[in-house]
Amino acid sequence: MNNTNYIKWFFTIMLSITVALVISGSIFKYWFAYEAKLLMEQTSLKLQKLQEERQHERLVQQKITEQRLKIKKEKQARLNIENAKKQQKLKSERERRSNAMKAKVKTCTFWQKQYKKYKGSYEKRMMNTACQ
Repeated sequence: MNNTNYIKWFFTIMLSITVALVISGSIFKYWFAYEAKLLMEQTSLKLQKLQEERQHERLVQQKITEQRLKIKKEKQARLNIENAKKQQKLKSERERRSNAMKAKVKTCTFWQKQYKKYKGSYEKRMMNTACQ
């Protein structure tokens, strides 16, 4: 009888230790899962915040780029207008000079004809002055 008592005690203690290990393992498992879940939530929130900040910075950068492009287009439009005005001014100047040259040639031709016709000193002086 003595022998059975020790065996019962042995199995009881072993069963108690096994149950304690299972209970403590389960507690550790659930605690670890809880900590991992908290860590994942915190990481997820941080990641979401970083993505929102990055999106915000992209929008800001896009607005800055759009503003720069708008300023560049406005500047180019002003330059185009200024260039068109300069071209018009140059064209007007060329026309004025061309007209002046035509008038000078016409005057020169007139005085050459007058000199050939009358052979006078006045006509010669006027022809020389007009044809210079």
